[in-house]
This record gives sequence, C-alpha cells and structure tokens, in this order.
Amino acid sequence: MPQDRGPISSTVSRADLSAWAVLVLALSLIFLMGAVQLQRNHAQIKAEQQNRLQTQARVVAENLVRQLRGVDSALRGLRADLTAPSAAQADVVSPHRLNELGRAMPGVRGIVVLDAQGRITVSEASVLEGQDFASREYFRAPRERPDYTSLYVSPPFTSTRGVYSINLGIAVPDVHGRFNGVISANLDPEYFEIVARSVLYAPDMLVSVIHGDGKPFIDLHPARSGHGKDPAQHSASFARHIASERSETIAEDEDALTHDNRMVVFRTVFPPELDMDTPLVVSVSRSTREVYAPWRDDVRSLALLFVLLCISSAGTLHFVQQRRQATSHAANERQRLADISAEQLRGAAELQQRTGRLAKVGGWQLELATQQMTWTDEMYEIHDVDRQAALSRGVALSPYTPDARRLVESAMHEAIQHGTPWSLEARVVTARGRQLWVRTQGEAIVENGRVVRLIGASQDVTERVRFATELQAANEKLERLTVTDGLTGVGNRRLFDQKLATEWTRCARRGLDLGLLMVDIDHFKLYNDHYGHQGGDAVLRQVATILTQCVQRSGELVARYGGEEFAVLLPGSDMESASIVADLFLAQLAQAAIPHIASSTAAVLTMSIGVASMAPVATDQPAQLIRSADSALYIAKHLGRNRAEQAPAVAGP
Repeated sequence: MPQDRGPISSTVSRADLSAWAVLVLALSLIFLMGAVQLQRNHAQIKAEQQNRLQTQARVVAENLVRQLRGVDSALRGLRADLTAPSAAQADVVSPHRLNELGRAMPGVRGIVVLDAQGRITVSEASVLEGQDFASREYFRAPRERPDYTSLYVSPPFTSTRGVYSINLGIAVPDVHGRFNGVISANLDPEYFEIVARSVLYAPDMLVSVIHGDGKPFIDLHPARSGHGKDPAQHSASFARHIASERSETIAEDEDALTHDNRMVVFRTVFPPELDMDTPLVVSVSRSTREVYAPWRDDVRSLALLFVLLCISSAGTLHFVQQRRQATSHAANERQRLADISAEQLRGAAELQQRTGRLAKVGGWQLELATQQMTWTDEMYEIHDVDRQAALSRGVALSPYTPDARRLVESAMHEAIQHGTPWSLEARVVTARGRQLWVRTQGEAIVENGRVVRLIGASQDVTERVRFATELQAANEKLERLTVTDGLTGVGNRRLFDQKLATEWTRCARRGLDLGLLMVDIDHFKLYNDHYGHQGGDAVLRQVATILTQCVQRSGELVARYGGEEFAVLLPGSDMESASIVADLFLAQLAQAAIPHIASSTAAVLTMSIGVASMAPVATDQPAQLIRSADSALYIAKHLGRNRAEQAPAVAGP
C-alpha cells in the first residue's frame, strides 16, 4: 500500500486541478456572458433616454423659437410704424395697439417704447409712461452698440412689477440713421414654465431655459429657491456646451446643489434669421440614479446568483477534497471526482440556460454532413416548438417569413462557401402563431480546411423593435403636429418659416421670382366681440378654406402667420402673378358674403392683402421679403382696407 500512495496522490492532485480549472472556466464564461449583456442593456437604456431628452429639448426649443420670431416680427412692425414718414403714424403706436399686440402673443407680458434717453414714451400701462429706464440692460445694450438688424436679448432681471423675466428689444433709428430709442417686449415666465412642464415625463426630470451668460430664465429645479442662480457656476457641462458652439450637446454631470449625477441635454436657441445678440439655452435632464435603476436591479440579481454559484461550487469541491482525504481507494476516488466534476458542469450548463432565458437567447448547431440540428431549451421556447419534435434544417427555417427566410438561407450559404459569419434581424411566426422579431447570428466551424458545421444563437428582440417602432411613430406624429395649425388645418408659422427658407434657396438657384402675400382679416376683433370666439374660430376656418382653394400649384403654401393673419407663399410668381392671386382671394371672399355687421368697412367680411415679390439671392436672407409684404399690408389698411396693395419691387434685402 505505501508504494501505491505516491502515484494515487499525484493522480488525485491532477484531478483536483482539473476540476478547479473547469469550474473557473465555467464561472468565467458565465460572468463574461452576464457582463456583456449588462453592458448592452446599459448602453440601450442610455441611448433611449438620451433620445427622449433630445426630443423634449427640441420641443421646448421649437416653441421658444416660434415665440421669439413672433415677438421679433411684432417689434419690427412697430418700428416701421414709428419711422414711417406720415405724421399720422403716431396714433398707430398707441397703448391700445401695444395692448392688442401683447394679448395676441401668449408669451409676452408687456411692450414699451423708450426714447433716446431711456424714458418710456408709450406703454400699455399708463403708470410707466415718463419713467426713466436708462439704467436697464435692455436699453443700455442697444444704446451702446446700436445695430438695427439685431434682436437684443437682455439677461434675466426683476421688473418693476416684481416679475423675474427677460426683455427682447430692437433699436430705433431717427431719419439720419442715429440711435433714437428702443422698442422692448417683456417675456412672460409663467407661459414658458407651462411649456417647460409640458415635456416632463418622469418625476426626476428638470427643465431650464438659460440666458447665454449663464443666468436662468426658467428653472424648474426644486433645490433652487428664488432666481438669479447661475448654472455656469455649478455645472461644468454648461460651460463646455457654450464653449463648443454646437447647437446640441449631451453630458452626464454632477448637480452642485443636490450632488446628484444627471444626464443632461443642452440645446442652443439661436435662429440665424433673428440675429440675436445673445443665445438662449434649453436644458433638459434626468437623474442617472433613476435612469439606471432597473439596470442596477439586474446587476444585483445577477451578482447574487453568481455569488451563490461560486459559494455552492467552492463548497462542493471542498467537500470532494475532504471525502478524498478520508479514503485510500484510488478507483473510487477518481470516480467520485469525475462524478462531482460532471455535476459541476451540469450546474454550469443549467446556469447558462437560465441566463439564456433571462436574455431570451438560444443556441443552435447544424451538422452539415447529416443535416442534424441541435437546439438549446431557449430555442424551443422562442419558437414555441415541442422538445420532442424532430429537428432539421427545414424545420429550423420554417418559422421565418418568406423574405426573412431568403435572407437567412443566403447568409448560411455564404458561411458554408466562404466562412462568412452573419448577424441580422428577421421576422418569424412561431408554431403558436406569435409574430416575433429575432436577431439571428451564426458562424462556420472549420476542421481540416473545410466547413463541417454551423453554430449560432437567436435572441428574441421583439420588445426592442416594438419600442423603436412606437418611438418612430410618436416622433412622426409630433413632427406633423408641429407644422400644422390646430384650428384651421393649414400650415403653421414653423412650416411657413421652413418652406420660405427652402423656396428662397431653390428660387435663387433656378433664377425664379418668389411671391408672398400677407393676408389680414379686417376688423377681426370687432367680429369676435360681436359673434363670439366660436364664431371667430369658424370664420378663420372659412377664410383658410377659401385661401387654400385658390392656390393649386406645386410648392404654393397657405399658412396661419398669427392671430387673424395668413401668409401665402407663391414660388415662381412675379408681382403681377402674385397680384392676380390676391385679387382672386378678394373675389372669392366677396362671393362668400360672410356677414360682418360690426365692420366699418363693409357689411360683409373683408380682408387686406400686402403683395410682394423679389428675385432671391442665395447669400441673402428672406426676411426682406416678409418686411416688404408687411409694408404693403400696412399700406392696404391705411388706404381703407378691403384691397390688395403692391410693395415696391426690390432685388433682394
């Protein structure tokens, strides 16, 4: 016996090492598979949340741009009235006019006119007239750096009414082109807070609208009481976004107030056609703790499972060693170690099957010589196939739809002929009629220079595909809503701006004229007062229908420009052609004979039309065409309404 112990001990030692090696290898493989899946889940969650935050930031930014464009157009219209040569224009820029403009724009709290010394000359609030606001930044900036094309955006401040707000202003020149005052509009923070709150889809979301110098205008951060906080002092990501000069950046950064790490999207609002002196920045963020909470739960579950497996495996091997030391019979010892090793392998295989079910991943193998197909349990689950059913290559391919089957067969053919691996997503119909999307992957196994088998995996990715499809449909619906006026069904201001920019470039490239009609319903406020808001809404829809029926050519667009005003874009139309369309509008409206007994112009509803046309230049901006049509509209109203008037022809801005 003593002579046998040396070889027996050596043999048992080698068996111990082999068992430990197999266990470590199995555990490593399981750990690697779990880690890879967790990494994919983490990346998928991150991408999905970033996409949603980008969408919400874009919604807030686009609403803000629409308001900025409306305020800019109103201020420039007032400036045109102030600087018009006729002395009668002084009555046009009146407190009543400013009050009507402010009520027509939900994002504006008030509009004032200041002279060259900073005193308010016209205001909807008479108590402000005559007061000196020369020290206000929204007056000092235009006075010190007068630029009559710029829209000045003041830093947030507390107004005389105790409202924390931002002012938008333009400089006013005198007849010699020298600085002669400022027209300024005060933005309503309550309106923009409603817009910001409308995009919240999770309790931990934060939304801010920040001035370019770092001061917040709108800030839904619950930890910031009061105003005047400077995010640039607390967020390095905000400073990096400003320095990057990019329209949008995504970052993960620590909130200095709550020490909470957040995923944040910054989107700069700086439309080139407005020539703003300072940009605004929209910030939308979520707590990364909340974003990745489901992922951390998966990590803890898999970690616990892995720890239990390690403890169980180590305990089992320790038990084997103790039993080996208690016996001297080499044959029984080797058999016991072999049995234990097999048990460990079965345990590792079972765990691999469980993790496969968790990730909905199944494995398969095809022997080319016999065409014998082998599936793991999860493959049967995915395809709803009974485990007793005979498997073959044809049976494995039968769940795929015809188009998908051709793709998979082509991929298998390439793998067999050239050893090319594949990875693709395809639709299948299971044995129980369930329609799924699966990601199928495969590769060739080569022995002695030829392909002998194919192995691969299939994963049920139906939920991810469904989510991506629903997200795409939601984005398309949102896009449709953002370019259609909800009351009249014609294009809205956003669609008009997009179409104007596109047609401006196209007409400039092809050497075509571009016509524009600015249409305004006469005495619409009196109509509303007499017939009620429902009657006013109904007549807006009637007018929109009449305008739409009169424009038939490709590229022509009818859009609601704001309130009772419509814009009609006529690509390829010179002044004469555009005037013909305007006359057709007037004739069709007269034929409709919509009663308007409150009108001082006629007993039926009438409209005034400004007609403009120019040959666009690619290096210029289309704002001059809008200003030209607005000026013609003003002339039509001044000459008595119910008419169309042409603007002086110009070659470009």
